Order: sequence, then structure tokens, then C-alpha cells
Amino acid sequence: MVKISNYDIKLNHFIKRRNINKKTISHYNLVFTEIFKLFNKIPSELIDEFKHEQKPYITNDGFIEVMDMNDRKINKYQFIYDDYLKDKTYSNSFFFIKLNSSSLKAPD
Repeated sequence: MVKISNYDIKLNHFIKRRNINKKTISHYNLVFTEIFKLFNKIPSELIDEFKHEQKPYITNDGFIEVMDMNDRKINKYQFIYDDYLKDKTYSNSFFFIKLNSSSLKAPD
């Protein structure tokens, strides 16, 4: 299995800054490998996409707005990943562990 944490610079820096243990790193690699298979994006690409959608923009009418949370790709990706996990035959406890770790939050 490819270890995404070895070649994704933002995930690698996040792991080093937080001094994350090997079991959690292994779990991250599993989750982000699944996410990569679904969306063909590594964590750095997802983070960049999510940050871009958070930035204010100027409408055609000249108003400054921020994209509504319901319209952001992060929500679509989360629902797709949730459905993917539900289709797997994981035990309920493992499902919730994976779901919680896949919150796709940008590292500090």
C-alpha cells in the first residue's frame, strides 16, 4: 500500500508538528488512500481546494460574499466518503473511527 504520508508534504509536516504515533499515521494512510481512490486527490490538493472555497469573493453586483457551506466541495466529498464507508463491511466502531478521522480538516 502506498503511504501517502511519505510524499504529501502538508500531511507529512502535520504529522511531524503533532508528533503523531505510528498507529495513527497508519490509519491516516489508510483513510487518505481511500479518499485518493475516490477523488484522485492527495490531502494537499484537498486542503488547497478547501482553503480557496473559504476565501471571500466579489459578486457580479460588486458585493463581497463567502461561499455557503452547503455549496462547498468539502461537504460533497464528506458525503461521498460516508456513503463509501457505509457500503464497506466494517464493524460499527471501526466505521465511526474512520468517519471521525476523515473530517478533512486543513492542518494548522
